Amino acid sequence: MDHWLFIGGATCLDFVNTLRDRWAEEPTETLREPADLAAWSAAAGVAETLLPIDDGDLARAVTVRAVLFRLLTQSDDIGAADIALLNKLAAAAPRPVLGRIQAAELPTVRPPRATTANDILGLVIADALELLAEHGTAPVKECEHPRCGLRYLDASRGGRRRWCSMQRCGNRAKVRRYDRNHASD
Repeated sequence: MDHWLFIGGATCLDFVNTLRDRWAEEPTETLREPADLAAWSAAAGVAETLLPIDDGDLARAVTVRAVLFRLLTQSDDIGAADIALLNKLAAAAPRPVLGRIQAAELPTVRPPRATTANDILGLVIADALELLAEHGTAPVKECEHPRCGLRYLDASRGGRRRWCSMQRCGNRAKVRRYDRNHASD
């Protein structure tokens, strides 16, 4: 599947961006079936392999995504049940482990990897909580292209980034501006 976008600057934002075109009457859902969640988690590096996912797991993932969207976009619409769900899944998320590749080498930290659907969600939520603890929601921005709406972490100097990516929406805006400026030639 070629439609995964990893331009959010954080795993949690890439997960939130699996629902596209939020501006449209009917947004574009990329997590349509359980296999899509498995494919996204493998492509995102959250899981090493395609994990078995069922319809209940997918429904929970869509619910978590909606809660994370509200949380990361400064919405006041976060209830106690939402917070309890996020905390429960985050607490059960896999943690980094210390290991050795070979006995003679220094120990290395291996990043956590999901082995279940709840692990996928836990790792995504843990990433969101880390982002909030370190930066708050201020650097989480929405692409300024009127037909995009993807969320990204603005780590630019001065916090003036406008586009989800220059290759995607920034280039579109440049082409449009060029065409507008040269239309009378």
